This record gives sequence, C-alpha cells and structure tokens, in this order.
Amino acid sequence: SFPQTLEKALRFTRWDQTLFLTLGFLDEKNTEKFIEQVLEMDLNLAIRAAKFLEFNRDEVVLRILENIIAKSDSELNDIDWIIAELPVTRTHIDILRKLTLRRDFLGAVAFQLLSEIPDAVSKTELIDEIFEHPGDYNYCSTLGRLLRNQVDESDAVYIKSKLQYVAFESSDKDDEIYVGRSSGIAEALEDLHIKVVVDIFSPWQELNEAALETFGTILGDNSSPPALKVCIDMVTNGVQN
Repeated sequence: SFPQTLEKALRFTRWDQTLFLTLGFLDEKNTEKFIEQVLEMDLNLAIRAAKFLEFNRDEVVLRILENIIAKSDSELNDIDWIIAELPVTRTHIDILRKLTLRRDFLGAVAFQLLSEIPDAVSKTELIDEIFEHPGDYNYCSTLGRLLRNQVDESDAVYIKSKLQYVAFESSDKDDEIYVGRSSGIAEALEDLHIKVVVDIFSPWQELNEAALETFGTILGDNSSPPALKVCIDMVTNGVQN
C-alpha cells in the first residue's frame, strides 16, 4: 500500500527526487497522507517537498512551521537554510513572526521568508533588529546579508545616526557584546560604494565609541584606497580597533 511504500522509500535519500515528482500525480487525499507521514519521519524532506504540492500548500506549510516552532534548537540542527526554501504567503505572516523570536540563524531566516511577502517587513525593522540584539552574531550578520541589496545612502545615514545614540561600554569583558551589531551593519552596507560610507561616517574624530567601533569593522573588510586612507589616519592617531 502507499504508506508502506513511502516508509520504505524514506529510508533512502536517493528516492527523494522521485518522491517529489510523485506528488504531482497524487490526489488530495493521498497528498495529505504523504505529508502526514513525511512530517513524522523527516522534517527536512517535508520542507523540500512543500513546493511540489498541488493541494493545500498554504495549510501544509503552516503545519510545517508549527512543527518547527514546537521543536527545540537542538532538534533543528542545520535546518535553517532548508527552511528558506518554504513557499510562504500572507497566510504565514503571524507564525513567521513568532519564529523570528527564536533569533540566531532560525529567526533571521524567518525574516528572510517574511521579506519575500510584499509589505510584510521593512528594511527599517531589520536594521532596528540588529540594534536591539547586538550580541547575536548569527542573527545580526544574517539580517545584514538580507539587507545588502536593499539599503541605500539614506539607510546608511540612519544607521550612523542610531549608532551615535548608542551607549558603548568598552572593556575586555564586554568585547563580544557588540560584535553582532558591527558585523550586521558591515554586511548591510557592503554593496554601498565605500566612498559614500566614508563620507557619511566622516569626520571619524566626531564619532562616539559605538559608531567608531562599527566604522572600524566596515573599513577592516574593505581594501580600497578610500578605506585604507582612513584606516591609516585612524591608526596614526592612536585608534585601536
């Protein structure tokens, strides 16, 4: 019978593509049985199968997301980027927002899915998330990469302005507290021309510690003449970053 055949096939990954293609030929009842069984046995496969569904795709994706939320982080090892393949719609906005609360890679991927839904999330919200969770490196750097093809000069001005209002405690104990924020902002601004970024953050002597630390991270990832010129100037004047 179909359930027994499926159970046998699920034991071997070489059958995955065949199973996906089979979905296109199943009626609604058997599609439902397929998803139920796959969810019980292999969440990764269920996620990858979702885009091949012909029936009730939104409902199935919702159930997959509910399944993900119910699991602990240890049970979701290495599943983050597979989740990014889910075909989401406005039906899934609320549950994706719940998933963003997990932070780390998983929360960032939830934001990535939200960004695929028109008007579900703004780039300002993503920038603010980086500021609100400055020590979560995985979360911030992934959000930064998500922002990379969205930010413009006005966003860089907004980021610099927010940094100037951030309290910054510089001590050995707190070195890791801000690494996520600096990395996320550097990722977000990477595709802007470095001359634009340098102009916005200049003169560097007027930056507070938070902005200076972030500016140093941005410059450290860039080997262009404008970036090197500022780095030399900062080092010559005793800035250690």
